[in-house]
Amino acid sequence: MTKIFQLKNKNGLTIEFTNRGGKICAIKIPSQNGLVDIVVGPPNIDDYLRKDEYMGAICGRCANRIASGQFPLNGKQIQLSKNKGKNHLHGGFDGFHKQHWEIEEIEALKSYRLTYLSKDGEEGYPGNLQVSVLYSLNDENEFQVSFMAETDQATIVNLTSHPYFNLKGFGSVLDHNLTVKADHFTPLNKELVATGEIVPVDQTGFDFREPKELGATFQKYNMEGIDQNLVLNNKSGELEKVAVLSHKESNRSVEIFSSQPGLQIYSGLHFDGTIKGKDGKPLKPNMCIAMEPQKHPNTANIPGFGSVTLLPGEVYEHSIVYRFGF
Repeated sequence: MTKIFQLKNKNGLTIEFTNRGGKICAIKIPSQNGLVDIVVGPPNIDDYLRKDEYMGAICGRCANRIASGQFPLNGKQIQLSKNKGKNHLHGGFDGFHKQHWEIEEIEALKSYRLTYLSKDGEEGYPGNLQVSVLYSLNDENEFQVSFMAETDQATIVNLTSHPYFNLKGFGSVLDHNLTVKADHFTPLNKELVATGEIVPVDQTGFDFREPKELGATFQKYNMEGIDQNLVLNNKSGELEKVAVLSHKESNRSVEIFSSQPGLQIYSGLHFDGTIKGKDGKPLKPNMCIAMEPQKHPNTANIPGFGSVTLLPGEVYEHSIVYRFGF
């Protein structure tokens, strides 16, 4: 049974999520006219689960695209499910975004712990993977998503969170400003799979090192929108502020803190109007933006990107912090 859980701080900031896919289905920010929900999605929870797989979800066992759904591991070629054309995306047909997570409230931490056991062979992944995700909200308006995982066999892991933001709560995000601390990006082939190159953002539509309005940037570079992984400058492996999305007129912002090397920026280009938003109007491209901290796409096949391998006895862990301004 699908249930909705809620975190709320003393300022009235409210986070709502479900036990199905850990989907963040609402982030309600106080305003002069009451609460404004800055997470884009359908108007009711049933549609939220049925209409779009990744809205607000925990993505795994391995987020983003893996070329041909294959990767080498311990001398063997592992074959995963192919749920996006010839490739594997966000954990497969029944990835973490579709699973029912066990939920435990931790009152002392003002948090909820979500747990899920991904069994050996699920979507082709080797090993039993025990996953824990902690959702926490403090009175500094910081919502933290902390991931942890352990395995009994060598496997690959790359987890992220996938909320779509619109700081107005409706309409286009083309009037939003984006800043990302990234000097480089990872080019894609025609199937949107990372090629293994790392290229400077200079003179491209992916240069957000200074605040840039999304609409003006897309127009300047003749872009329909954006679906691109940026290589973050954060080399410490520690939690650092890596991006800011802001909207001047409403005076709202979300700062993103991450320890991961990459940040996937996606402006909902697949929305074609068949799904209605919470305001009852059809969702179309550039009506929302996702910012997904993660290891670089297709890292399992590109040694130069680092590693997504997790071995028995190791602990996979990283956190994302969303700090809201209003």
